[in-house]
Amino acid sequence: MAGLTIETVDHRSADVARSIHAVWVAAYALEAKWIGVRRFEPLERTAESIRSSPEEFFAAFIDGTIIGAIGVERASDAPRNTLHIGSLVVMPTHLRRGVGRRLLQAVIDTYPAHDLTVSTAVRNTAALALYAKHGFVQGAHRIVGAERIEVVSLSRAAGQPGGRG
Repeated sequence: MAGLTIETVDHRSADVARSIHAVWVAAYALEAKWIGVRRFEPLERTAESIRSSPEEFFAAFIDGTIIGAIGVERASDAPRNTLHIGSLVVMPTHLRRGVGRRLLQAVIDTYPAHDLTVSTAVRNTAALALYAKHGFVQGAHRIVGAERIEVVSLSRAAGQPGGRG
């Protein structure tokens, strides 16, 4: 996508947190529709909770506007070299244009010696395809939330081939 840049951002800035949150709400509202739920926990997150998060955020920009973001943090219940992707969101108007791929690749390139983990709804086939293309393999399934959403954990070993496509 022409003009797309990926940068780490300081989400502790109120303006940046609000911009990430705007993308977050739009993206997760669409995902809730895709997976057929009315109440979706990610939609309860606030700009303030993004601002105070321990995550590191990378953002996708076009003309100075954030159109996507990915948040990663050290996985507390895993080996030291493991990072967990807490969120990967793209503004719905920019889906299927490589934004998510570029955000995910930025994390892989920044942390080549780290294993990565992520979870997503089983019904989010677009996310599952993106992660598979980048070398993630599916693991345990679990049911979460009042609407009983089936979620799958995925992992990618450091140095695993995949991505760049």
